[in-house]
Amino acid sequence: MFPGVTSSLDGTEAAAAAAASTAGPLEALGTIRFPCPKPFDGKDENWEVFAIRLRNYLMQADMNFQLWMKESKDAADEIDFDGLGENQKKAAIMLQNALVLLCEGSSQNIVNRDEDNVNGFETWRRLWVRYSVQKRQKSTTRMTRVLQWNFKFTQAEFENDFEEWET
Repeated sequence: MFPGVTSSLDGTEAAAAAAASTAGPLEALGTIRFPCPKPFDGKDENWEVFAIRLRNYLMQADMNFQLWMKESKDAADEIDFDGLGENQKKAAIMLQNALVLLCEGSSQNIVNRDEDNVNGFETWRRLWVRYSVQKRQKSTTRMTRVLQWNFKFTQAEFENDFEEWET
């Protein structure tokens, strides 16, 4: 299997080993398969586990999923499908199909935003924007600030406070 290493495999085992060494990642696993992750129900507390499991599941097909999904979640702007390479386009379609099948509840609205969308990396980025801990912390801080606002009770002060509160 490796150059300079002799093998004690018989003819059929050697042929299977040689095929596995030149096969893609899924074929090299042989009969070892990991189960598909459970669907994501759209609840914030279940996002991180789902994200890790889906990424690792897709890495069975292509190890680059780890890098591509990280780049997607870190992207500040929309990810253009036409700007992707051929392998990335195939992976984006695979990711989109997985997300369509595995996202339920409120997350399904994000995934199904555009029924013609095949760019799973853009959908992944949108899911991260919505469900990442950082986003939730910002929203919680903003909500706390809004709810704890102290309005003055005189007419002039109230109007000024209300305008400031709106911004």
